[in-house]
Amino acid sequence: MKITVIGAYGYTGVLICAELEKRNISFAVAGRNNSLLVALKENFSLLTHTICADINTANGIAEVLLGADLLINCAGPYNEESAKFITAVAEQGKIYLDLCGELDFVKNSAAKNNLLAEASGATLIHACAFESLPADLIINLLMEQTATITDLRFFYSFTHSRPSPGTKLTMKLARFRQALKISKGNWQVTDYAKDKLAVKWAQHPQLNMAVPYPLPEIAFSEWVCKPQESASYLLLSKEEATFINPLSESGPTKEEVIATHKKRKAPGPQQTERQLQEFKLIVCANYENDETKCYSLSGNDMYLCTAQAIALTVEEIITAKKIPTGVIRPSALFVGKEKECLKQLGLELNLTSEFNFNE
Repeated sequence: MKITVIGAYGYTGVLICAELEKRNISFAVAGRNNSLLVALKENFSLLTHTICADINTANGIAEVLLGADLLINCAGPYNEESAKFITAVAEQGKIYLDLCGELDFVKNSAAKNNLLAEASGATLIHACAFESLPADLIINLLMEQTATITDLRFFYSFTHSRPSPGTKLTMKLARFRQALKISKGNWQVTDYAKDKLAVKWAQHPQLNMAVPYPLPEIAFSEWVCKPQESASYLLLSKEEATFINPLSESGPTKEEVIATHKKRKAPGPQQTERQLQEFKLIVCANYENDETKCYSLSGNDMYLCTAQAIALTVEEIITAKKIPTGVIRPSALFVGKEKECLKQLGLELNLTSEFNFNE
């Protein structure tokens, strides 16, 4: 299988290349900066060749897709960089993975590209990253109950979370995105002021507020179990929550934010900093029979976890006799192997009764 990593010289892209090589998987690399592409060849013996191309152009898309079977796209922000590209992938019957954390991008891709992908035999997997893949695996575990899920919520907390350049840009662009949730069975726009939740968590009493933090797993929940309510949140103290206002209309335009980012791209966290990163995920489901079930998950080194998630998914694709087509959830390749997958990612999963929230 011929694999191409797009944006391989980016912060997480380099980690992904390292994980592929660790698993003895050869790959090509693609991007706009030829000197950075060539520099990668010095570090990776299984890097077969480089492709200097821009996936925002028709010629660039054609060049990157030519001869590739599987595309790993690390080049965000995805709304601005990849909309045309993924449609071409869907039309040409390729396999595609990305790290996207942009809910509206994932939702729109499913609406636009699913039928195209099914017709061509393509497979598009979005958000195969440290937060969304584990959350989606937990959805599968929660659906093992016979009762129907009516309410599904995702809660995250992070410590020592110095972001990579790409993550930082995604966070800055959040105020230009359509922040969505599912309420009363329909997609609705999030109200950041009204949709905050009061939280009680015995292990971390200082994290007592949940602030809306829209992520792709909301879309995954809608695709598979269609809950009446579904949303994702960032867990903060009350003091921290007062400073969160992503939809402020003041400040630079989207174009100015992107231009500034390209000029001043700061380095990401060092390995020692990454190892101090800790993240926790709690997924809570309410069922039609009024039962409640919550899973908690913890891990560290978010960027390495994302690279491992991509590499693990690539291995699954390579060894699978058949994979689903269309725009699919990142957990679709791990049905029946959810806990094994989480263990391979170094994540600790537990049932918990210590967490609750109020509207």
